[in-house]
Amino acid sequence: MRIAEKGIRVLPRDCCLVGGTLPTLRSGECLGEIDVTPNQMNYELSQKFYFEAAHTLHREIDAGSSRRVHGHTYHAQVFVRGSPDPITQMVVDLGLLRREIDRVRDLLDHRFLDDVPELGAATLEGLCAFIYHNLSRALPNISKVRVERPASGDCCDLDPVSRG
Repeated sequence: MRIAEKGIRVLPRDCCLVGGTLPTLRSGECLGEIDVTPNQMNYELSQKFYFEAAHTLHREIDAGSSRRVHGHTYHAQVFVRGSPDPITQMVVDLGLLRREIDRVRDLLDHRFLDDVPELGAATLEGLCAFIYHNLSRALPNISKVRVERPASGDCCDLDPVSRG
């Protein structure tokens, strides 16, 4: 689909100068077109979710409070990138994205993270990797996973390496 086919006219960028005037167009005249075929565009969709969890963390700096059981409110966001499917016109069905995120959220929400199988250390990096690995089979076009602890201002982004 071209914008011009829908009766929308696109003027060249340099057609109007400060203090100048726009050119007069006759009916049906078009000065430019932009191809906006949806499946030739690259989109990034994201879905946010939240979970509450407790953990301990063995580290050298600020060790006392970290080693005791404590909890956080985590904010996470999963990004999916790609071109729309030619039939569905969707990069990903948001119902599928939400269903898979809910499945992973259930593994983390109101849990003691030290006991979550395959998580390892409950760091922001570990949570990003856990979320990615648990979603990537059903959602192979994940472009980024973000986990934040807003109360402390901490954030981690995982940008998966191309598997090409």
